[in-house]
Amino acid sequence: MKGLLLGWGKIAERIRTSISTAQRYEHQLALPVHRRGKGPKAPVYALQTELDAWVLGPGREHVEGNLLDAFGQHSNLSCSTDRPVQAQIIDRIHALTDLTLYRLNYQMDFDLQPTRGGVHINIALEFELVNASNENQPYFQEFTIDHHEDGHAKEMSVLKNGTAIYILKDPAPSERTEGYVIYRGKKLMIEPQDTGVRYVCRSSYVINRKQHDLWSNALALPTFGVTVDTHAPPEYIITPSFSRSNLMLTDEHFNITWKPRK
Repeated sequence: MKGLLLGWGKIAERIRTSISTAQRYEHQLALPVHRRGKGPKAPVYALQTELDAWVLGPGREHVEGNLLDAFGQHSNLSCSTDRPVQAQIIDRIHALTDLTLYRLNYQMDFDLQPTRGGVHINIALEFELVNASNENQPYFQEFTIDHHEDGHAKEMSVLKNGTAIYILKDPAPSERTEGYVIYRGKKLMIEPQDTGVRYVCRSSYVINRKQHDLWSNALALPTFGVTVDTHAPPEYIITPSFSRSNLMLTDEHFNITWKPRK
């Protein structure tokens, strides 16, 4: 299937390096490689969109310069609306993994405004939630804010077929630990996808921070189709840790950095 790379040979070829170097990148630089099954000899595979995003993000300082030129640059992202292609990828992942709940068409709006103390950021998230199994699955809507003294949640909500199941305004943290807090919504039992039920999850939060990077774990579930829209005065540069739409993301964390233009 187009976009699915099976084996280390295909993976290394895509990022124009040797198999041994690609394997080293997986361990040292989080090259996005997946395995079918467990154990050191489990077959590996990767998605071309994930590898492309890695090249433009964490791997950009380690790959050949002409590879970056070939991939191009994207200041703002737009999500692919080619649902048949998404469906083919998802079907293939079903065959390779025990996929149950996953996110579809993840949208982040990131708005930055400078202040005296640093920057003021409004972040709004929305995505569809799909149950790929044959029975109801438990789900908690949640996200984490690092350095919580600089930020807070504004709202969390889940809609079922367009009707709100719950809306939490200014929710209290569910868990506090050193360095971060977790905001968690009510436990839900999500119905299987073939019932025609459509769940939409939304959340928003505000952060005031002097540091130039933001970590979040809003992607704790596999996620297909990612859009990040960034808004800031022209004197700022904003860089997400991924630079391609239509991604499948499985890592809990993603990173956004910002800095004034020179």
